[in-house]
Parts: sequence; C-alpha cells; structure tokens
Amino acid sequence: NFQPPSKFRESMKNVVEGRVFGAVVMLAIAGSSAALAMSRPSIPPDQREAIGWLNLGINVFFLIECMVKIYSLRWKHYVASPWNRLDFFLVLVAVVDVSLEYGTSSTVSSTVRILRILRILRALRPLRVISRSKGLRIVLGTISRAIVPVLNTVTIALCTFFVFGVMAVQLIGDSTSYCSDPFIQERQACAGFDEESGRMRVWTARAISYYWIGDAT
Repeated sequence: NFQPPSKFRESMKNVVEGRVFGAVVMLAIAGSSAALAMSRPSIPPDQREAIGWLNLGINVFFLIECMVKIYSLRWKHYVASPWNRLDFFLVLVAVVDVSLEYGTSSTVSSTVRILRILRILRALRPLRVISRSKGLRIVLGTISRAIVPVLNTVTIALCTFFVFGVMAVQLIGDSTSYCSDPFIQERQACAGFDEESGRMRVWTARAISYYWIGDAT
C-alpha cells in the first residue's frame, strides 16, 4: 500500500496547528454562529438562500478541516482529545444536516423528515470556540475541577443550617408569636374580644418565625 511521506504529514500538522489556520477556523465559527443567529421561520427567501449557501460553505470547510486533522494526527491520536471528538461529532451532525437539506423532498417518508430535528444540534457549533481557544479550555477545566469541592462545601453548609434549624425550632418554636392584646402572653388565652378596643384577639406570627425547619433555615 502507498504511504504518504512523513514530511508531508508533518507539514500538514504544522498547518493545522498554525495560528493562521486557527484564525481562519475562528472566522468560520463566527460566520456559522452569525448564520444561526439570522435563521428564523419568517426569513425572506433571498436571505434564506444566502444563509443556506453560507452554511453549506462553512460545513464543507469544517469537513475538510476534520479530514486534514485526522490525516495529519492519525485517527488514534485525533480521537484521544475530547475536543477533537466534539469537533468530529459536530461535523457528523453537519453532514447529516446538509444531506437532509439537499437530499430530501416532499415524496420522502415522514420518518426520514423527522431526522431534521438534528438541526437543533446546530446550536452546539459555538462550542468549537472552546476547542480552539486555550484560555477558554483552561477556564472550563478549572470550573469542572471545582464542581466537586464546591458540592462538598455546599453539603457541609446545608448540614450546618439543618443542625441550627432543628435547634431553633426546638428552643424558640412559637415563642416569637404574639397576641394582638398586649396584656396576654399565652396562645390559649388569646381568644375572644379585647375589652378595651372591642376587637377580636388574634394570635399573630412575626415575620421571623421558627414553626418548622423550613423557616429556621
């Protein structure tokens, strides 16, 4: 079998990993995101056609980029990166989307036409920015690594709130409530009418109460 020279593979790898090629990819991502933002049900036919051609061109570019990266990095090293797997998945979605766009018609069964729901996955295209930006990858990695420690901290805080909430309910409970008659301190006695004002006595809870664990926490 014919094997391409290793120098050519290395040169292709240098091109893919170069800044110029990265800038072109970022520009294509921006164009794809702009096309997604302009797409809407009530779009005029001329704009719909222009967006369709723009989308087709960008998808072809991403397909070529994917093929070149697989060729230069080899498949085993290419799929070793989770960001490359994300790019490959988005390229597959784009290929299926374009195939359904230009390969189906009104005579195709409805079961095939339902596959156009895959277009919803177009919204994932801006995630390619993360795969091309080292700074964004660092931020995302830091956030993902901080999830477990943050959850542990939240768990400790919830346990602390629960303990003090139970203590507040048991120790304070209904003692913060009061009767509308200032001369009555007990809830059982807060009944009937106030002799001075002629109004019915009402047992009222304050804004801050500890009737149950939900109020205490």
